[in-house]
Amino acid sequence: MKMMVCESLPEPVTGLLFSPDGRRLLVRHAGAACLLDAATGRQLAAPGRQRKNVSALAASVTLDRFVVGFEDGSIALYDGEGSLLRQIKGAHDGRVGLADFLPDGSRCLTGCENERTVIVRDATSGEPLVRLPPQETRLTCAAVSPDGSLVMTAADDGSVMIHAVADGQVVNRLWQAGKVYAAGFHPSLPLCFTAALDGSTILWNYQEERDLAVLFEDAESDRTGFSADGRFFAGYTAQMETWAGIWDGQTGRLLRRIEDGQSAVCDLAFAPSGSLLAVVGRDGAVSLHDAADSGLVRLVSLGSETARRANREQCLCWSADGSLLATSGHDRTIRLWSGCDGRPLAQLACRMPPTRLAFTPDGRSLFTGDMSGTVLCHALDEFDTRRVTIMR
Repeated sequence: MKMMVCESLPEPVTGLLFSPDGRRLLVRHAGAACLLDAATGRQLAAPGRQRKNVSALAASVTLDRFVVGFEDGSIALYDGEGSLLRQIKGAHDGRVGLADFLPDGSRCLTGCENERTVIVRDATSGEPLVRLPPQETRLTCAAVSPDGSLVMTAADDGSVMIHAVADGQVVNRLWQAGKVYAAGFHPSLPLCFTAALDGSTILWNYQEERDLAVLFEDAESDRTGFSADGRFFAGYTAQMETWAGIWDGQTGRLLRRIEDGQSAVCDLAFAPSGSLLAVVGRDGAVSLHDAADSGLVRLVSLGSETARRANREQCLCWSADGSLLATSGHDRTIRLWSGCDGRPLAQLACRMPPTRLAFTPDGRSLFTGDMSGTVLCHALDEFDTRRVTIMR
């Protein structure tokens, strides 16, 4: 058993993201990030660590570029080795609350709530390329289309603008009652969704500037999103009446309302390919739903009431090929399930309850992050565990 140790983070791991080739792992927590060699656990880079008051951070898909925004309005760009490419003081007039990359990694976005706008920048020099027209009120969120040609911005007055990245022009406008806190594009069609604090989640045809369906009406939704092929949409609400739903991703028609007697849904995710949706509940139940025929594939409970209480607040993830599903809970146990039929396959013990899970792209290892900042690598073929503690 090989032990790999860096310095410790005092805060929970909030994200684990692999490069497409699986060689590097980005570990995120609030206001910081660390890039690791996934095979050895060696730290490769720690963008933005030298400065405090990090307010936004984004990485390119290949993890070879990073943009970091700060509370004072400055930004910094780093390469995949952690070398500072450019630091721009006064890049924005106030806190940088948004950062993202376009899919090709050559350009990035930074946004300021006070300025109510987003700037498209060169990802190496940081130079502004396009400044998007500002919203009327404070900027709340932004999303990039899968092909990188459009950027959607939303504001706390419910207004949504869709911009052409090439010249920043507003090509479509939408409006929703209430502050919009989440938005996203359909994988291939001119559709998008927005979620607002008035409790509504809406599916739109943005080219025609009309709503297709109201998915949630009076409850703030969580973990909403399209399946990889765009055929389905899923989300759940964790408010007084807790339930999850599966909708047709093109029409917004409700296909299945998922309750199953669970005390509360706490996470869900579509399989990377296909129509299977995994749902975990605070009562310890794990269920697989086939969105294509609205059927329940399998419902697995942890058995005793004590076990169900211990395993509340689970998180989950799929392997890249959809053959494996991993779930975890407060009983400090990771459970592996068959992604085809939900059969239990194995259990792995952790020192602390994981807060994030991620399979390597080849599906041979599972990485977990916990409340202490520790990252564990579980080699699934040998059930070997190596520990990597990430540095602040």
